[in-house]
Amino acid sequence: YHFTLFGGYNRTLHVTDAGAEILFRDETYTPDESGSIAVRIVTDSPRDHAYVALTNKSGDTREITLTLVSDPGAMDNPIVIETLGESITANVPQDGMVYYRWTATAAGKLTVTSADPINNISLNNLANSKVTDFTNGAESVTLEVAEGDTITIVVSVIGGDKQAETNPVTFTLTLGE
Repeated sequence: YHFTLFGGYNRTLHVTDAGAEILFRDETYTPDESGSIAVRIVTDSPRDHAYVALTNKSGDTREITLTLVSDPGAMDNPIVIETLGESITANVPQDGMVYYRWTATAAGKLTVTSADPINNISLNNLANSKVTDFTNGAESVTLEVAEGDTITIVVSVIGGDKQAETNPVTFTLTLGE
């Protein structure tokens, strides 16, 4: 069985069947002692695709469970921000993104402030799809929130050291009237 993982950037594919075998990038992965396989899927860009082949080596028909787990900070596994007012440093791959999620415990104006000149931070209020962006650091953006609103914060690097594996971007969240 062949399948494609779209945007397969920095995820791990888990298979929990001792009869399975996975082929990824000309390397074969077989079950460990517990009967499971974990294959690290890393591509050069979040827009790249990963091609995977799954083979049932057991000799009988069976249902095989596949689980795809994203690193914390990926779109489907964001880092949850519990507190406001603390500086947060995102280690962002060149031309990559890291995702944070915060839930408003009170109504007010969420302000995100950054002192880094190489970032692009987007706020998305999942309750009403209001989106605000800012770039070029040393700026702030403010978004109105109601109690219980969930905000997705996307931090991306639009410059920085192309030789570095990741680029740090520091930002702070505050909630005011």
